[in-house]
Amino acid sequence: MWRRDEPRVLYVAKRIRQGSRELDILEFLKKTEPRSQHVITLVESIQSLSETWLILPKLQPISTYSPCSSAAQALQFSRDLVEGLGHLHKHMIAHMDVKPANLAFDKAAQCLVLLDLDTAIMLEDENAEVVGYRGTEEWTAPELGDADADEDKEEVRFKPILADLWACGRVIDFFFGDEEEDHPLRPLTRRLAASPGGRPSMKECLKWIELHGKG
Repeated sequence: MWRRDEPRVLYVAKRIRQGSRELDILEFLKKTEPRSQHVITLVESIQSLSETWLILPKLQPISTYSPCSSAAQALQFSRDLVEGLGHLHKHMIAHMDVKPANLAFDKAAQCLVLLDLDTAIMLEDENAEVVGYRGTEEWTAPELGDADADEDKEEVRFKPILADLWACGRVIDFFFGDEEEDHPLRPLTRRLAASPGGRPSMKECLKWIELHGKG
């Protein structure tokens, strides 16, 4: 029985898109130890006659907080994003749609959480390549090309892990305010915006934030 002094836990139901591997990925992550508090956790899945639904914790959209009100808050969100994305990459999962709309704030844990693994990909290794546009325009790495490209045009191969790195840098700039050129993590986001082979891993980014990101 729920007690008045206990916080209510709210949930949302999300229908799985046909062709998405979101359920497989969330079930896999649920079994990994240690888990990451910066990646959404599957509560359960429900199969209807024709559809599968995910039951997930209901969290507060990050749009409530971003662009951030202070450099300290932007730094915390940046660190949380890097840790969450790093957890996915450690397990050879590329998110492929990193953007503010796919981030939320867990008030109980006081941290940022990555949502929506609808277009996420499970890879054999970090150098695996794929074809086919994934993600949201303005938040996708340039090597993915144009979402509205001619269907007859040959699709370009790209590395999903490296594409995630570019998007991560773009979101960090958003946290600090896109027009702010001199924020504490700007040197890092410039490196993340470099050509694919020049982008630092999430592990390297986390080390950089700990050393230089004092807000």
